[in-house]
Amino acid sequence: MEVRFESMVFLWDDKIPTMFLEFMNLLTLCQSEEQLRASVKDFAEKHELDK
Repeated sequence: MEVRFESMVFLWDDKIPTMFLEFMNLLTLCQSEEQLRASVKDFAEKHELDK
């Protein structure tokens, strides 16, 4: 699988590039919908995204 980014997100925080790549890895490595849902939930909790 080839993943290509056409444009990068705005870097208003130093954590964004690392979080973005971690999230892309999470999306590409999940093998089932259940695993994807659990991984996204864990990612959101880890980075406090749902506050």
